[in-house]
Amino acid sequence: MARQTSDIGIETLEFEEGVVLRAYRDLVGKWTIGAGLTAASGVVTPKAGMVITAKQSKALTKEALRLNYEPAVNAAMQEATQHEFDAGISFHWNTGAINRASWVKLWAKDASRALISAKYRLWNKAGGKTVKGLADRRERELKIL
Repeated sequence: MARQTSDIGIETLEFEEGVVLRAYRDLVGKWTIGAGLTAASGVVTPKAGMVITAKQSKALTKEALRLNYEPAVNAAMQEATQHEFDAGISFHWNTGAINRASWVKLWAKDASRALISAKYRLWNKAGGKTVKGLADRRERELKIL
């Protein structure tokens, strides 16, 4: 059964990303808008001076989830409960790495929680440097997973 991100999952994603209605450059210099939408989202190409409304941000987020993120997480986490799926969505939205993250393969094999968590926590870098905000986010996501 293909899952969709729950309302709580979307709220969590918006909390983690922050909803910024004026385009800005993220930690690695990519133009970003809304709930962390970059050109990689496939639904918007943020650029200097771009402004959107909160309603547009929500619609773009849901469209990006439907088109790009939910299919990938559904494929990678086929037996996920809703909360596990929502955690996978938050991770994939932030990293784009659901298909290459070693924790996902461990999760699928029902490995120990300690091992999955240890591998999950490794995804705390931006531009090759550990970022406290990402480390904190991984801890919050692990509580959902």
